[in-house]
Amino acid sequence: MVLINFKSVKLSDRFVQLVKNSDILELVTEPSLALSVFRLNPGIGARTYSLADLNNLNRVFYDRISARHDILLTQTVLNGVACIRFAVGVLRTEERHIDRAFRLLQEEGHIAIEEWKTMGGSEVIAPN
Repeated sequence: MVLINFKSVKLSDRFVQLVKNSDILELVTEPSLALSVFRLNPGIGARTYSLADLNNLNRVFYDRISARHDILLTQTVLNGVACIRFAVGVLRTEERHIDRAFRLLQEEGHIAIEEWKTMGGSEVIAPN
């Protein structure tokens, strides 16, 4: 018997909306219940980077996130795309936790982009 925690699904929906409104984060797949898969992409709506460059950027991003002790996410590769999983599954999770996690991801994302640029990973392939 499978029990679905609808509160977690609702909170996951909030995270999805925050990502959709972000200028640096994007969903990689459609959300599945309380699981979202996303990546960092500084070129949303303006530039196109190679898959290799974005994968390198997302490895830098994940390294920064995984070094923290206040958030725990996992990484994966889907069809050659390096990305990160965000799962809401704890019953005591509240909207403020989702908002805090998103702010943390935005902050670390901006830092990772700057770090990635110093590594030479910011070459634009083609404008959109």
